[in-house]
Amino acid sequence: MGIKCQTEQASLPEFEALFAAHVAEHGLSYGTLEEYTFRMAQFALRDGEINAINSDPENQWLAAHNFFSTLTPEEQKQYMGKPPSKNANRVETPV
Repeated sequence: MGIKCQTEQASLPEFEALFAAHVAEHGLSYGTLEEYTFRMAQFALRDGEINAINSDPENQWLAAHNFFSTLTPEEQKQYMGKPPSKNANRVETPV
């Protein structure tokens, strides 16, 4: 189950609460504030895409957030079995 996109007119605290719920639902954790901020920005990008999809009256389905909502397009490709592009900007996190 994904978190439904309800942030089209959400305030920053409401959006951060939605992001925190997404992080908790998927068992995610980030080691630095920079990583947390970066992932929240990725989530915001996806949120905009979801809002655009859901506001299209031609669509007969609704999009929602899922595990991929905090990943970059290159990271998503890796999950789909595609090799990353040679020029991909990837975020490296210390282990």
